[in-house]
Amino acid sequence: MKRFYQYSDSTNKDGNFYDIEEELFYFKSKYQKIEVFKTFNHGLMLVLDDIVQFTEKDEVFYHEMMSHPAICIHKSPKNILIVGGGDCGVLSNLVKYNFIDSITLCEIDEQVINVSKNFFPFFSDSLSDKRVSLKINDGFAYLSSQKNMYDIIIVDSTDPETIASSLFKGNFYEEAFYALKEDGILVAQAETPLLAEYKELRKMIFSNLKSKFKYVNFIFFPMPCYPTGYFSAVLASKRYSPFDLSKDEIKNKISQLNLKYYDEQIHFSTLTISHMFENLLK
Repeated sequence: MKRFYQYSDSTNKDGNFYDIEEELFYFKSKYQKIEVFKTFNHGLMLVLDDIVQFTEKDEVFYHEMMSHPAICIHKSPKNILIVGGGDCGVLSNLVKYNFIDSITLCEIDEQVINVSKNFFPFFSDSLSDKRVSLKINDGFAYLSSQKNMYDIIIVDSTDPETIASSLFKGNFYEEAFYALKEDGILVAQAETPLLAEYKELRKMIFSNLKSKFKYVNFIFFPMPCYPTGYFSAVLASKRYSPFDLSKDEIKNKISQLNLKYYDEQIHFSTLTISHMFENLLK
């Protein structure tokens, strides 16, 4: 029986392990190593460059929290850009909204999309939605050519040590700001809040976004397959505060979507930063 290990940080002192029932896919693309495993307890698991992206059992936490808060905060989200997200998990959540006019998915590695089509069709079927436009391109390069185009940009990237490193730099957030419309919202993953080696990264993200956006808030949510079992993302908004909406407004937007995790209770609780997290961000 094969066992897959993922260490929590560069010290390699602790982490997660998964007993593997079967390795279903292995391929080295131009950009990264791509693997799909069938685990005993977590269903299928996607791994990029030895970093777990999600398992079937827990993907709902990440994909719903990266997708729905921004949609609910924005008053009229029509045009959405996803940078990264080739597994189509975020995309599959966004196509549930009939008031969205267009969704552009910009993924650098086409092989990740192909893997999703083969192993995660419950995500990739969303590519057939007529509102979806697929761009195989570097996210930074694509974003720099877009000005005042999008209501929401969601950066569903891999970790900063990978091919996505350019998506964690200050000038990337500046390009995102200008690609958004005057009331636009940016969502970006911000790593686990419980590992010290990401503290400076979070401070940099917060500082860069705060210099441009009116509202910058971290959201926190469980993600069992990630180191420490907890993860974070950042919401940066030009106009709308994530607190300036009612529970009924959220209910009205998501009531027909059959979501598994995100709801009006989770929306406000995930934005309420405990003293512990406040200290971790200093």
